[in-house]
This record gives sequence, structure tokens and C-alpha cells, in this order.
Amino acid sequence: TLTVSNNGGLTSLAGLDNLTATTRTITITGNRSLVGASALAQLRTVVLLDLSGNVALPALALPSLEKVDVRLILDGNPALASLDLPALATVGGFLRLDGAASLVSLDLPALLTINSLLVSNDAVLQRISAPRLTFATQSVELVGLPRLGSVDFPLPEGPSRTTNSPSYNSIVTPRK
Repeated sequence: TLTVSNNGGLTSLAGLDNLTATTRTITITGNRSLVGASALAQLRTVVLLDLSGNVALPALALPSLEKVDVRLILDGNPALASLDLPALATVGGFLRLDGAASLVSLDLPALLTINSLLVSNDAVLQRISAPRLTFATQSVELVGLPRLGSVDFPLPEGPSRTTNSPSYNSIVTPRK
């Protein structure tokens, strides 16, 4: 396990630049001055990645990340205005994004399979897109997203791939 937690003066993750894969957990939490995570740009696979409570983190780009075996947790990052996961195709457990109060759009262009997608408590999120999502074993939960107007991913019921509505306060779409 790699844990980087509660380091008030930490501004970047420099030194992790060569990390490409791990069969362990990476936990980067509670680093109140962290403003850069570009050192994780080469990471392709991880068992569990938790980047939570990094209140100053404005952007997270993981352009090489293809697979998360268990969980991808992005909670309590209120400054997060940009999230880039262009290669993420598989999440064996869940992807949870909670309290990213500055994030306007969530784009998961390569996501094919996931156990659960949980997105909650973002007052400015307007769009969620996962156009290739074909398999979710548990659920897709979109809760507390008052400005969400566009959801683009295959839904479990019916022919529609895109749903537009003025507001989603709570959507739960269980998969069986």
C-alpha cells in the first residue's frame, strides 16, 4: 500500500512519475495544499485508488489509467474542476465521485464495464458521459446533482442512450 495522507505542505506528487502499475492500494487523502497530481500520468492499472479530501486539487488527469481492479474513489475534492480519464475502460468495483463541487462535466469515453457508478453532491455538474458503457453489474446512482441536464450512457431499460432532463435530484438504475 502507498499512502500519502495529511501532509499540509505537500503541493505535488513528484517522485511517483515512473509508477505505471501496482497490485496494491494507492491512497492520497487529506493533503490540503495538493494542487498537482500529474506524477500519476503514467499509471495504467491499480487495485484501488483513493484521491479524497485534497481540497485544493483543481485538476486530475490520469491519461494512461485503463483498469482499476476494485475501487476508484474521488471524494471531497471541492476545487476539482477538471477530471480526465480518457483510457479508463474497466472498474471491477465502483467509481465514486462525491463532493467535487467545481466539476461541470464528467466524461468517461472508454468506460466499458463497471460494478457501480456513484456520482453525488455536485451542485454544478451538468453532464455525465460514458457512451461505451455496456455492463454495470450493480447500479448507476446519480444523487444530489441539481444542474445535471445530460446523461449519455446505455441505460439498463429501454432504447434510449441519452436522457435529458432539467434536473436529476436522484436517479438509481439498478442492474440485475
